[in-house]
Amino acid sequence: MINNVLDMYKSLLDGVKKDSTAIISPNQFNRIINDWGQDEWIKENALAVEFNQKQIDDLDKLRCVTDGLFQWDNNGTLITLFPLAPVSTNDKNFIIPKYVQININNRKDNGTVETQDYPQYLRMLNVSFKLTYGANQECKLTGTSDWLPASIMRSDKRSVVFDNPFRLPKDSRLYYELINGTVRLITSNASTSVGYALRLEFLRYPVSIFFDPDRATANDVNCEVGPQQQKEIVDIAVRTYLERVRDPRYQSFLNEEAIKSYSK
Repeated sequence: MINNVLDMYKSLLDGVKKDSTAIISPNQFNRIINDWGQDEWIKENALAVEFNQKQIDDLDKLRCVTDGLFQWDNNGTLITLFPLAPVSTNDKNFIIPKYVQININNRKDNGTVETQDYPQYLRMLNVSFKLTYGANQECKLTGTSDWLPASIMRSDKRSVVFDNPFRLPKDSRLYYELINGTVRLITSNASTSVGYALRLEFLRYPVSIFFDPDRATANDVNCEVGPQQQKEIVDIAVRTYLERVRDPRYQSFLNEEAIKSYSK
């Protein structure tokens, strides 16, 4: 069973030695296991999130929700992720942690707006909004709404949506779109309601795996997912390594890397 980064390193060496006697240094391992292993594993598993129970179980460690209850373990520090607040007062745009992860507006339980850091967004799962109702809206409510679902406004469906009176955006039928790392809330053109808070469920990027070459200190960073998933990551890295090492150009690259490591 693979339980830590040392196990991953040994497993990778075992895998490549089936067809090769090349030895992979810890520094090479760190690049291979992240770029060829973990990144590819994420791409394969996050294509269709919640497609089956295995995917749900595999990715649960990377799932985040900004509901004021979920806590993100940031290097041993638990950070409560609060709902996102709009960019400015009376706005319908919310910055999500895609290109910016620090000092993003959030809405505390008492209604105040503060800033906080979020884990880096990888893929959206769902969104819901709270509105502050304006004077001009069809449901004639006041104050702040409960959490309301919203549907994605697809570019190729926009004209269809706005031409169909039964699909038109309104305060009780919200849409959203993603633009430049921002979620834009869409309601009726006649509505004066504005965004109050955004509840965002998303997958985050995993931390980079690190095998410390200095085993005296061994400041390793272990893979975040479970033993079975770590085995899958190693298998992907082994497969990719063996495919590339047969390429003469890549073999030359490995030889150059080996020479550099010996000369240090």
